[in-house]
Amino acid sequence: MVAVDPNKQQQGLGRSLLKALLECAKSMGCKVASLEVSAKNKAAIALYEQAGFITCGIRKSYYRNGDNALIKVKQFCEVLT
Repeated sequence: MVAVDPNKQQQGLGRSLLKALLECAKSMGCKVASLEVSAKNKAAIALYEQAGFITCGIRKSYYRNGDNALIKVKQFCEVLT
């Protein structure tokens, strides 16, 4: 799990952390990144979508409180067709 302390949110820390993690993964040869995010967490969803993640599925009742999670993926390589 990766998170930013609520008292430190809205300062660009999450964006910087996500960027660093994705750059590290790409440099290590990863082709795809995936994550789960609460379907109710609009700020995180926006951050991930700005970083190029797309929703590919839902995990029903994924969280203890019964909330669903969105499964998001980002490809590092281009798909050739």
